[in-house]
Amino acid sequence: DNREQMNYLSTGPQITLPLGARTRLEISGRYTDTYLEDSIQDNNAAIGNLALVRAFSEQTSMSLNAGVSRTEFDDPLSFPDYDTRQASLQLQVNAPRTQLVLEGGYLEYEQDGAPDVSEYLLARMELTRKIGARTQLRLVAGTAPAASRMVRRLRHRVVSKLNCAPTHSA
Repeated sequence: DNREQMNYLSTGPQITLPLGARTRLEISGRYTDTYLEDSIQDNNAAIGNLALVRAFSEQTSMSLNAGVSRTEFDDPLSFPDYDTRQASLQLQVNAPRTQLVLEGGYLEYEQDGAPDVSEYLLARMELTRKIGARTQLRLVAGTAPAASRMVRRLRHRVVSKLNCAPTHSA
């Protein structure tokens, strides 16, 4: 059997401060707790993000983003704790049924006990097209360290599901 029960909790504030008619500051903090049924990879993380967003129009915005995180494992001898620091520039274009996100940035990864800090360039392109009321086609391409990509995808999915409005079946 290759299935495993997983519990994931993510909570924290998200604050948006308007800095004029077209500019806003977004601040968020998150605490996450991951529990895996048959694994020793259980962990907790503290995450902080800051974004300065400028809307060029109703459909187009650009943001300068910065974030830090600290991940601590329940078994640090098997899985050393680590810190990440990242900065990026993001362009987002929205149309009635289509969204395009382009992002480029930089990531530092520092693992407890490791002599050096690892540095990575990040790039991401995400194109989403709404096909029907409940269906969308999504194309995502980019580069990122494998662990960072996995954790980010998981956090994004959970946070997105928590922020989505419920849909009702007919």
